[in-house]
Amino acid sequence: MTHADQIRECIPHQTDPDLGPVVNRYGCRVMCLLAIPQFIAGKCLTHDQVRTILDLGQAADGVIGENMRTGTQEHELINMGFRLLGIQRNGRQVGWEPEHLINRTWQYMIVHWQTDGADGHFTLFDRAQKEIYDPHDPVQAGYEINKKRIVRRLLYSTWPV
Repeated sequence: MTHADQIRECIPHQTDPDLGPVVNRYGCRVMCLLAIPQFIAGKCLTHDQVRTILDLGQAADGVIGENMRTGTQEHELINMGFRLLGIQRNGRQVGWEPEHLINRTWQYMIVHWQTDGADGHFTLFDRAQKEIYDPHDPVQAGYEINKKRIVRRLLYSTWPV
């Protein structure tokens, strides 16, 4: 079993009923941001830790807004995840334009998909551009998301503090 497989077995999903209906419906980008420190640390956040980060993120300016929309300080979600996992690292978005794929240093990519719904969906890819985490668990949700095409790619990097 690979490192990524081990994380995929324990990582919380947006569709987990314990996280509540707003996260279940709109939390895919937030959960992708929280997945980055989990894949790097090699261990998963608990549901209580995820709820703590969500509460702190919603209370802070520019981190999480209405309907789980992330703001200009979204990187604080990555950083809080690292802290709760006992890792001294920081992370942030380092690119979003197509040319950034080749001329920026990045480790993870959050992909925004066009779907049948109005909001789209976000999933996490590694440096090899392989999808490693989809925060939507179709078993928990009771339905699949039809990912039609990639709308944009958001690149993230982390570094030791």
